[in-house]
Amino acid sequence: MTLRGKRIMALDYGDARIGVAVCDELQIVVSTRPVIPNDDAVWTSIERRIQDDRIDLIVVGVPRRHDDTSSPIIERCEQFIVHLRERCGKDVVEMDEAFSTQRARDI
Repeated sequence: MTLRGKRIMALDYGDARIGVAVCDELQIVVSTRPVIPNDDAVWTSIERRIQDDRIDLIVVGVPRRHDDTSSPIIERCEQFIVHLRERCGKDVVEMDEAFSTQRARDI
């Protein structure tokens, strides 16, 4: 899969809110967007954001464990990704975000 020329949206799934960032076609500028409440209107909000930002590809962070075991949040995140793929009609890529906050602090 090529990323060249694609507008990318990154989603950070949470039980209460979903964090959103969007990258331009040249993958130079990343801009945050308002969080999306994870409520009854979540799919309408996500679909609107995809349309408004002309998104081609979606990346969803999954907090994988190093021992490959699951957890309730991983299972909910995986279920979210299944529904996202069914509803949005876009390519959806999972990204391991385990320890991403710690790595960012280290940098």
